[in-house]
Formats: sequence, structure tokens, C-alpha cells
Amino acid sequence: MGATAGIMLFAGAGMQAVGSIASAKAKSQAADFNRDISLQNSEIAKQQTKADVISLRKKQYQQLGAIRAAVGASGVTMEGSPLEVLEESVIESTLDLQRAEYAGTLRERGYATDALLYGAEGKTAKTSGYFGAASSLLMGGARAYDYGRPVPIASRYDDGPGGFD
Repeated sequence: MGATAGIMLFAGAGMQAVGSIASAKAKSQAADFNRDISLQNSEIAKQQTKADVISLRKKQYQQLGAIRAAVGASGVTMEGSPLEVLEESVIESTLDLQRAEYAGTLRERGYATDALLYGAEGKTAKTSGYFGAASSLLMGGARAYDYGRPVPIASRYDDGPGGFD
């Protein structure tokens, strides 16, 4: 009976170890999937930023062209106030482009950072799973080894300080 119970303890530890590895593998695969999605999102953000900047430039060129046409149609020369309005529009347009590029770069970097974190999470999950499996096997082996061994009489009643002496 004692040997069978010891074998069952060790078998239980083996099953626990296999479960720990399977769980770690699933967590690692999920983290790897999330990493891949974040890398794709980073590339999408980069491409979207390029498209947004191109679209914004076209819109700005049209607006600046409309300003020039309006000034020209009114018969006013490009001096003084009309020139200042045009210069101010160019400055604002440049700032808008820079803001769009900066916001896109931040989105891209955010996704890239997420990808790095998911990659680290995947590696940590694998390592944790292997350590958990090893711990289960060692503890199960120790329990199986200790199972059925007689416990000395002194240790049955000795609770240490303040216990039965």
C-alpha cells in the first residue's frame, strides 16, 4: 500500500509538472501573438502617418493656393497684410504637419514598446513554467520518498518552543 501511494504522489507531481509546462506554453503563445499584433499595428501606424501627412500637405497646398488666388483676384499685391497672412498660414501648415508626424511616431513607438513587453512576457512565461514543473517534480519526489517512512516518536509530540517536552 505504501509503495502504491508513493507512486501516486510522484505521478501526481508529474501531472502537475506537465500542466505547468502546458500552461506556460499557452501563456507564451498568447504573448507571442500579442507581440506580433503589436508589431503589425506599429507598421500600420507608420504607414497611416505617412498617408495622413500626404493628405494634409495636399489640403494645405490647396488652402495656400486659394489664399493666393483670392489675393490676386482682389487686385491687391502680395505685400504687407496679405503677405503676412500667407506667411502665417505657411507657418501654421508646417506646425500641423509636424504635429501629425509626431503623433504618428508616438503611436508607432507605443506599439513597438508593447511588442517588446509581450516578447519579454512570453519568455518569462516559459521560464516560469519550467521552474514550476521542476518544483512540482522535486516536491512530489520528496513527498513520495517521505511517504511511509516512520516518524520518530520525539518529533510526533515536540512542537518546539512552548510545545510538549
